[in-house]
Amino acid sequence: MSPISQDETILDVPLSADAPILAVGAELKSAPALMIGSKVFVGPDVGRLDEPDAYRRFLEEVERLPERHNTHPEVLAHDLHPEYAATRWARSQLRHHVGVQHHHAHIVACMAEHGLRGVVVGLACDGTGYGTDGTIWGGEVLVCDFDSGEFRRAGFLKPFSLLGGDAAAVETYRPALGVLIETFGKNWPAEAQHLVHTIDPRALTLAVARLGAPSARLPRTTSLGRLFDAAAFLLGLCARNDAEAQAPVAVQQAAEQGKAAEPLEYSIETNSDGALVMDYRPMIRAMVKGREQTDCTPRNLARAFHEGLSKMLAEAVVRVCEATNERRVVLSGGCFLNALLRTGVEEQLRRDGCEVYTHRTLSPGDENIAVGQALVAAARMRKGTL
Repeated sequence: MSPISQDETILDVPLSADAPILAVGAELKSAPALMIGSKVFVGPDVGRLDEPDAYRRFLEEVERLPERHNTHPEVLAHDLHPEYAATRWARSQLRHHVGVQHHHAHIVACMAEHGLRGVVVGLACDGTGYGTDGTIWGGEVLVCDFDSGEFRRAGFLKPFSLLGGDAAAVETYRPALGVLIETFGKNWPAEAQHLVHTIDPRALTLAVARLGAPSARLPRTTSLGRLFDAAAFLLGLCARNDAEAQAPVAVQQAAEQGKAAEPLEYSIETNSDGALVMDYRPMIRAMVKGREQTDCTPRNLARAFHEGLSKMLAEAVVRVCEATNERRVVLSGGCFLNALLRTGVEEQLRRDGCEVYTHRTLSPGDENIAVGQALVAAARMRKGTL
């Protein structure tokens, strides 16, 4: 048997796999995991799989991880996104494979850390995750059943359009324009023209034309990470994510320097499917208006934005808890690396009588995805639904 890597994390989990499972993780922070019995061996984060060196490390790790533990996985668990390199690799192998929704995996990974079984209400917030409806999720309230390996989407951030594919995660004006048009419609220039003067005029014209075209089939997203990007642009804090989460971090740092503020307003509606839709548009209106006022600084607006988000997310979760008669709440996803947001949500949930669980061994980011994938696959295997 090959020696255990010093970078390997070992978790004892409250479920035993009927056969060895190799989970390949996500795209940006791929950390494959191997489940044998009731232990999960988590490999190191090999990086972004769209980079050749990282993909080579990924191929080495998915070979060495089973070798180190002298086993041959019978099942491969992967993300639902069909274009992820790890997904393509898993589907190319002559073994049984199972797709697991990204945010479902986030919540289950945190459940496993705490030995939780049964049903919980999960709040998963991050930048990107492929949804079961083909849209980009990232601000989700999920009811997750650990033992069956299934989940239900009970709430989500109001969707908005994203322009430019991967570029929308880099240039913050792209999600900002999507949010402005979602908030103000065709009248957005009359409300927010003063905030877009830094955009190249040609790029702005093309972007607005594409966003407003009836025939444009732009991706829709419920991503809280992209909403933070939009806020960073609207507050004049960050134009590009040249480093990971640079814009959301800029908003967090500004908020930490701002004065305690009343939460920005929001609304929560119930859609035709019975799911809660968290509507951030009142926040956007307040930020746009606030940028015109000399006594309303970006730092204070960023603080009020955080307060509003925390209150909105917590209220949606509590409403789902009340509807399901569940009090255990699990928080996961890269947005909860933001301590100001995480603390704000936790405090409000606890005031409302919820038991709140957050990561203590694993990162809340995508490094934990493979753990959740393995456990969902194991649960479905035991239930005969794999």
